[in-house]
Amino acid sequence: MPLQDHQRHAVGFLLRHCAFGTLGGFLFGALFLYFDIFELGSMIFASPDRNLFLVMLFFDLFITFGSLGMGVGIMGLAGLESRVPFTRSGPAGAARGRFRERRSARRPSPRRRRRTATRPETRPAPISPA
Repeated sequence: MPLQDHQRHAVGFLLRHCAFGTLGGFLFGALFLYFDIFELGSMIFASPDRNLFLVMLFFDLFITFGSLGMGVGIMGLAGLESRVPFTRSGPAGAARGRFRERRSARRPSPRRRRRTATRPETRPAPISPA
């Protein structure tokens, strides 16, 4: 079953952010081993099972940082409607369009209405010369 257009954009969005996070995890692990923090790099490379330890280290870093990248990407979508003008392009464009069309048919909620304040003037009255 082929993916619909908005599904393809959403999957691409998640994979792109996962790839950036995975790249960050690789960079973190490489720098961690290069600078030999806690002498971990020298212990790993002195071990006869160094390949297994490197695979385990980088696999965990890829999962952690890839998930972090996807989470940052998803949470970055929270204020997208207010910052970007409405278009149907983007990872969730079609879904945003349906939501906006349904919502615009309703009356605006009381919290969203523009408040016209009728409060009295708060500046002090000018002093007139006597």
